[in-house]
Amino acid sequence: MSKESLKIFLDNIGSYKPREDNYDISGWSDILPDEKVIAEGALFDAAQKGDTRAIVTIGLLNLNNGIEIINELAKSSGSPKKERTHTEVKNRCNDE
Repeated sequence: MSKESLKIFLDNIGSYKPREDNYDISGWSDILPDEKVIAEGALFDAAQKGDTRAIVTIGLLNLNNGIEIINELAKSSGSPKKERTHTEVKNRCNDE
């Protein structure tokens, strides 16, 4: 059952499924630890390519490197957000 669960999980990554926020993880517990390394690698690869469902799935599975991957994606997004101080926000509100 484990190999079949892994195959189903891997086949699911990258497939188009409208209105789904994450990949189906219902068979995750059936996947053996050695096979999870393969599945996690596929998720990390997809996340690094900007696959938001992979990113959400990493979070749902609470994978060890998930936060690192998400931080890397945030840094490389090309649109860094400047944090505003309380005074800047207050001044902007007063100007409007």
